[in-house]
Amino acid sequence: MATVLETRAEKFGARSFQIESDLHLEGGPNRFDPYEFYTFPHIGRFLLLPGDIGSLKATHATRYKTFTDRMRKEYDHVFLIAGNAEWKNGNVSMSDTLSTFKKLPFDDIGETPTPGRLTVLENETYDMETEYGLNITILGCTMWSKIRADAPRGAGDGASINGNSQAAHNARYEESIAWIRRTVLEVRHNKPNHTIIVMTHHAPTIRGSGQKRRELSPTDNTATSLFSAYQTDILGGESVEGLRANDIWTFGHTHFSCDFEIDDVRVVANQRGGAKNDGAKMHGLEHNFREEDQYKTPVKNA
Repeated sequence: MATVLETRAEKFGARSFQIESDLHLEGGPNRFDPYEFYTFPHIGRFLLLPGDIGSLKATHATRYKTFTDRMRKEYDHVFLIAGNAEWKNGNVSMSDTLSTFKKLPFDDIGETPTPGRLTVLENETYDMETEYGLNITILGCTMWSKIRADAPRGAGDGASINGNSQAAHNARYEESIAWIRRTVLEVRHNKPNHTIIVMTHHAPTIRGSGQKRRELSPTDNTATSLFSAYQTDILGGESVEGLRANDIWTFGHTHFSCDFEIDDVRVVANQRGGAKNDGAKMHGLEHNFREEDQYKTPVKNA
């Protein structure tokens, strides 16, 4: 008899990944289905969750875990990073919030792993070769963004995350992008045949990754106060040495779903968004991907 692992690999493809971000399950019953019941079509073997799934506040953390426990039983492996929604935790420090986040793969005591595979990443990697025989390395972190000096004071959740400021936000971005650059080169040196999947919450490119009202026009600089809290000019700008064709960068935060290539890297987002853009034709996208797929044409929201 085929095992569950074999069945999923055969049904969806051994290298298939599904992306779901910005579910915002913290919104409450008047906006969204709650943590306990929200679901979506299952069309991948592995699940990538690029943040803003819900809240880790004391009144939400157990319910958040209910959602991740459900997902880990329905996929061979779930990979999760924190979005800004997870970091918004009242008076709790970011270090304590990260500690709560890191306990999600365990039982209520935080000592014994619960059934199913869940990996929480923050400036960390997961090599899929050992467990699954796949030449794929996943890099995961919130990443944040590089907020411009002319951005509004509240840009980047400066007041809603304990101990945060625009300077601290930018410092975390610099730490994470330096880690991404360093780690990509390490993977290329140590595992030259590996496909790299970079999973961040904030977007790695300015154009094509977010709502038009936040997008910087090549001829109009008026949007600069909006985009830098959401997107940073990495791909198509400074680039990342070592990323190449067939590598993938997936993200959230912009409440915008897309699929295009830039600097030879496939950029993919599948975001549910907030109350005003709930769904945003999310499931109209082919929102899983196989590592060997190559899409040349951007997929735009209507």
